[in-house]
Amino acid sequence: LEEADVNFEVWEGGKGQELRRWIHSGSAEVVGSHATLGYDGIHTLSHTIERFPEAEFYQYLQAPEFQWVFASSTHRRGEASADPGHLCRGKAWNCTDFVWQPPLCRNQTKRCLGQVLHDFSHYSQGVMEQQIANNGLSLSMVYLTQRSKQVAVWNAFASKK
Repeated sequence: LEEADVNFEVWEGGKGQELRRWIHSGSAEVVGSHATLGYDGIHTLSHTIERFPEAEFYQYLQAPEFQWVFASSTHRRGEASADPGHLCRGKAWNCTDFVWQPPLCRNQTKRCLGQVLHDFSHYSQGVMEQQIANNGLSLSMVYLTQRSKQVAVWNAFASKK
């Protein structure tokens, strides 16, 4: 037997060009694929749900009396490297500083009170944005690299914020 490295699962998001280069050079071979179920969702930290059980379901943010739970006076900017497909440049996406806002915030009907941390803009493209807009939630979506999102989530968890 020859020596081999195997990766049984490769998510192509953001790696398509690199994968094509490996395959074209003969350094890699795709020998099959599998279907997997995925899901998208807005998740909150367990300590928030312990204090506010309604927070388990994001639709509760439609109620004005609960919107203050995620309210913040500071909002983070997104990262250009989290938008490799340049979706934020497009007029339809309507991002500022790699942050998407729903129409009710863009039109200044409401102020966006909180932010949802999102991986690369092309991961589950538009799914959560549509949920936020359709449910009339005053949340913006900030696009971060996976590493930056992990650090932000860990810091929020560790600080119990």
